[in-house]
Amino acid sequence: MELRSSIIPLLLLAHQVSGQVDLPVSDIQNVTWDQGTHHVRRYEGIVSPGFGGDPVSIQGSADVEMVSSDQVRLTPGFHASPATEGARFRAYIDPLIEPPGDLVIVSPNPATHITDDVLKVEKWEKLEVGLRLPAEHVAAIDAFFDKYYSNGVDQAATPEQVIPEYELNPYADDSLQLLMTLTSPSGVQRMKWGFFMREATWSAANPTT
Repeated sequence: MELRSSIIPLLLLAHQVSGQVDLPVSDIQNVTWDQGTHHVRRYEGIVSPGFGGDPVSIQGSADVEMVSSDQVRLTPGFHASPATEGARFRAYIDPLIEPPGDLVIVSPNPATHITDDVLKVEKWEKLEVGLRLPAEHVAAIDAFFDKYYSNGVDQAATPEQVIPEYELNPYADDSLQLLMTLTSPSGVQRMKWGFFMREATWSAANPTT
């Protein structure tokens, strides 16, 4: 199957919001870096710690950089005291950082599968793409989790505080839908549904939690 990467049709159905929005920020929190290299580069602004307030500690032999094209804010709860030779912490603005693409190819490797702007996917080969949600959708999703777990994730949820008109549950198919239409070289169209995924920190001792 051949899929032209420049004309992948995508339909995002959700609460439609218009208007100018600020650049989203990337939170760095709840980490202790005492060794190794940790270079964080973000197009959007960086806040450390983020709005959750979980502390950040940089110490020992850690080599840490926080670089953004917009802003780097170190808030209360941030502590840096590298102690060994070669350890360092730097935070600065790099206006040359380019924004990430709204649509990225996760698999297969684009470097080896794109020829003349055509992404070639073999039969039975996995095709995986990622879509960067607009800032207003990200804000609505963050607001949903803030309301749904207003007492923290280790306490009972509080769904009654969620306002569906303003907060967006990304896991509910009546709240956020992602649909991709693929057209094969023979002209046959196939629809595939996407899903929301967010990386999280897992700290529970019980694996069945």
